[in-house]
Amino acid sequence: MANSRKQYYDKLYENATFQATQLTCCGYEDVTPLNKLCYVDPPYQSTTKYGTQTFDSDRFWDIMRQWSLDNIVFISEYQAPRDFVLVASHPKQCCIAGGHKQTTRMENLYVHHSLLPRLQPIPRPLYHPPQESLHL
Repeated sequence: MANSRKQYYDKLYENATFQATQLTCCGYEDVTPLNKLCYVDPPYQSTTKYGTQTFDSDRFWDIMRQWSLDNIVFISEYQAPRDFVLVASHPKQCCIAGGHKQTTRMENLYVHHSLLPRLQPIPRPLYHPPQESLHL
């Protein structure tokens, strides 16, 4: 597994498109994207909170609706409002805070329904997992 991951990253770092890509890690309220591809990973709703700040989920989803008018926006979340469509799902190992018990949850990727006509069909599978873990 470690060798295949290294090969993946080696190819990624040699890719001209990746080299020209600007990645930004910031709060969603700090930017106003225009004609961008956005991957947004908010604090997961109904999970353990980190720190003392509260996260306004309703405001977040309203802003994602606005962003989807002029951008391609992918949102990683366990669940989304009804006007967002599930486009990918992958099992994720989770560890309960402070404990050693591991559980598996489905991590989902959503887009606003208005983006569907603008997205090209994605060939499947994008990732070729070992046969024993293949779940399509």
